[in-house]
Amino acid sequence: MKSGEGWIEGLTREVFEESGFQIRNAAWVSGWSNGHDPKKPVFKGFFVCQLNCKPKKSQILISDEHVKGKFFSLKEVKGLALPQEYARVINLAAQKISA
Repeated sequence: MKSGEGWIEGLTREVFEESGFQIRNAAWVSGWSNGHDPKKPVFKGFFVCQLNCKPKKSQILISDEHVKGKFFSLKEVKGLALPQEYARVINLAAQKISA
């Protein structure tokens, strides 16, 4: 996040910069501190977002900070071998979507 930027502002800017997608709205899901370097603290924040478009694989415009990108359906992502904390936050996001 940039100085003075709120969570949703930072999320919206970063998603656009890193993928080319514009967020219509977003809701907080969960987050936690991660990392042990006091010079560079890391906080992982997770949001469920509604985009301004229906994304397709061909639309992913990832920045040079990434190697590749891929979309998963909720059914597909639940079948992936993920760390427990990621599986938990995905389930929380799925609950927000279906509510």
